[in-house]
Amino acid sequence: MAFTPDLPSPKSAGDAIRSKDWNDLITETQRLDTAKVNRAGDTIAGNLSIAGALAIGKAAAAGAAKLDIAGDVSLNDNSVWLRGIADPNHGLAWRGGGKPFAGVNVDGPVLWGNNGGALGSHINGSPGTDNIALGWDNAGRVRVNVPSTELKFDVGGRIRLRQAAEGSAGLWLNQTTPGNDRAFIGMMDDNTVGFWGNTGIGWGLTMNTTTGDVAHVRNITSPRFRSTTLMFTRAGPMTLSTSFTSNGGTLLVMASGSAFRSSAGRIGFFVQIDSINRVVALAFTNESGSHKAIPPTFTTLTGLAAGTHTLALAPVDGNTQSDFNDFFNVVVLELPF
Repeated sequence: MAFTPDLPSPKSAGDAIRSKDWNDLITETQRLDTAKVNRAGDTIAGNLSIAGALAIGKAAAAGAAKLDIAGDVSLNDNSVWLRGIADPNHGLAWRGGGKPFAGVNVDGPVLWGNNGGALGSHINGSPGTDNIALGWDNAGRVRVNVPSTELKFDVGGRIRLRQAAEGSAGLWLNQTTPGNDRAFIGMMDDNTVGFWGNTGIGWGLTMNTTTGDVAHVRNITSPRFRSTTLMFTRAGPMTLSTSFTSNGGTLLVMASGSAFRSSAGRIGFFVQIDSINRVVALAFTNESGSHKAIPPTFTTLTGLAAGTHTLALAPVDGNTQSDFNDFFNVVVLELPF
């Protein structure tokens, strides 16, 4: 506590020094013997309040720092409260042993905040630049280079998974109910990427990163990958029609049949889809009235809309004829792209 001497103070030559002055001097000297701050390292028994800056291990505190330490700092298993000891919602401390964090024996440093926190960089200036490299919230969601997320882990930009000693680069997918890894997406070897089924199939689907060749160990099933026989040895005459339902996209149409004409020349037919000529199958006959086979033709169609479509056969010209002795086949293969 501050000491206030009796007046007059300071004393001048000729002022009387009374017994109380001497007693005050002895009392204050005795108090300072226990309450003083000594550079030799005496222990301060009570609290210490410093109104200005405190420099430890150096001559003076730098800049606006209230505490400037030149050397290591030991907390001795205590915490740093970032908003004061009355607000324990924000801090930094070691946790482990008998001091778990969220029920976990971390055995290391823990940084926490009431609603989450962030790690980032700051470039001083006018204005300064802040950048959050890693952020988290109180729901356990982690984000990288995104301001917020509803997912457990969210990255803004590309990530790189590297090969390590324990295996190739990739990502394991683990399911809660069975309690184990169910699949792996990653590199099979230096030149092959693929999908691994961890419940028996192994590398089910792979692609060579150089050639683009794709390998699949089982049948490919997809609503957009199917074969539909629309006509099978269907007897003429040629004006035949049917309908089919497609998921849309790309179709491979195979058509074959037979026909005749009254003189030598070209014979053939169109495959019409929704009344539009989409496929043509042709042959040549050099015999009058002789039924000739029209060999299979394969045509790729793109951009077909999803839905139900009509399919009909029509002769390529007025010379092509057909009757019940002619037979026609049409198969549609839908492709998943």
